[in-house]
Amino acid sequence: MKNPFVYGEEVIGESFIDRENEIKMFIKDVESNERIFLLSPRRYGKTSLIVNLFNVLLKKKWLTARIDLYKVTSLESFANFYTTSIINSVESKLN
Repeated sequence: MKNPFVYGEEVIGESFIDRENEIKMFIKDVESNERIFLLSPRRYGKTSLIVNLFNVLLKKKWLTARIDLYKVTSLESFANFYTTSIINSVESKLN
């Protein structure tokens, strides 16, 4: 029998299961302009949760941007990553 769980990569679509309540909660928070802090140990599906949340938001015509802060080493590099991510996100949504 094949293992139904996907590990080590972003999980979307039918493989992303049993997180509907979190998605609904985050949608409500985003629509209310609330800040969201997502903390959990490694390999608990944080990235997959955000990717699926962004997919729902895109269907609702929200613009989203994903910023990988792993390489950020200063306030200046954060500003560059942030600006580039926003510009790329808006350009890809407008095309």
